[in-house]
Amino acid sequence: MPNLKFTTKNLLLMPFMVLITVLFSCTQAETQTSAAEVNQKKVAEQSQLENTNQEQQISRSNEIKKHKTPISKPVFGKKTISFNGEKFEYQANLIQQGTKLFNFSMSEYGEVKGSFVVVTKPGKPLRVTPVVLKHKKKIAKDTYRIFPTKVDNLEAIYHLLKANEELTTVELEIDYSGKAKVAEF
Repeated sequence: MPNLKFTTKNLLLMPFMVLITVLFSCTQAETQTSAAEVNQKKVAEQSQLENTNQEQQISRSNEIKKHKTPISKPVFGKKTISFNGEKFEYQANLIQQGTKLFNFSMSEYGEVKGSFVVVTKPGKPLRVTPVVLKHKKKIAKDTYRIFPTKVDNLEAIYHLLKANEELTTVELEIDYSGKAKVAEF
């Protein structure tokens, strides 16, 4: 080991060396702290951006819900609707008993009868429906023809029946036979 003598010159340099060492180590600690703070800020910005995106999606879905036309609100002009697995066009305000529909896939006009054919889950009888029934008739195994008491908006009734989990199939009855041609005097 070298022989170190504590001379006045060495004693004067010693505080400077300590001061430089302390300053250098503090600067490195600040740099490391700054890097950690930057990472923390990035994570906070990302979570804030995700929250903003979620809020925008929620507000968009709320706007869409606000602008949807309710089923029962009458709209004038030709309208198209899909039910019974097919697409129809009609010109009435609401789908009611007697409304004329044009079936695109059959290229024929039909008239709404005002009744529905529903199929229940296998082995389960038709007990409760979300609509008040005037009459129900069993026409086959697990299959019923039902006549609702109110027939002023059959589209709304159709959607209520479709939402019933006990029913596997719901179809609005449409008569395609047309009017009988009778000679007029």
